[in-house]
Amino acid sequence: MKNIEVFKKEIGPSVLFDRKQYKINVNFLKYRVDIVLYDKENKYYILIDLKINKVKQKDISQMKFYIDYFNKYEKDEFDNNTIGIILCETKDIRVENGKDIYQIRYFNELPKQKDLEKIINENKIILLKTEKLELR
Repeated sequence: MKNIEVFKKEIGPSVLFDRKQYKINVNFLKYRVDIVLYDKENKYYILIDLKINKVKQKDISQMKFYIDYFNKYEKDEFDNNTIGIILCETKDIRVENGKDIYQIRYFNELPKQKDLEKIINENKIILLKTEKLELR
């Protein structure tokens, strides 16, 4: 979060930082979306959930819940459907593809050249096409 200005420049001028730790209260339960962005050019919300461990099915279910909430209560009639991004350090490529949830891997530090080459070779298809996730 301390580098949000750099992040905003990287994602482009049409994407606005809406808020962090967006609170959702449903049936006396409290949830928090880590980061909420809005793409004013394409007219949709982007929800980002940060994970430090492997993505689990419950994380995908939680993101689906956030997306459904935003589509019902936050977006207006002119907005397109909300998308969700799960940022994680390790990527479980066995998770099935879907239509509105994406899994993106981040690195805490740049891997050594040998490790980076291995990652690229193992994930060539994923690097060419963003992988989407779906509930099973």
